[in-house]
Amino acid sequence: MGTINQTKLAHAPEDTAGAAPDARLRVALERRAANAAGIAIARWSSGNTYTEMQIAAALRPSARARWYDTAQKNLQDWLQRGGFAQRDGEQD
Repeated sequence: MGTINQTKLAHAPEDTAGAAPDARLRVALERRAANAAGIAIARWSSGNTYTEMQIAAALRPSARARWYDTAQKNLQDWLQRGGFAQRDGEQD
């Protein structure tokens, strides 16, 4: 079996010149499916799987993720110190 680029589809463009609209629609749908499959296979075979991208994101968080993490930690620290119940100027 060849690759998708080497495989000839059952209906070439010249085969659809006199075909009924349903046949042309079927050919178009087959080609769209073959193209989508080719893109998916290329993505999966390149090694950039969803799991690998998640691991990479966890190892190297973005600047936005780091900012949110810092903001969350600061909020938790502030709440532990009493939140709005603190007096002005009171710090750890």
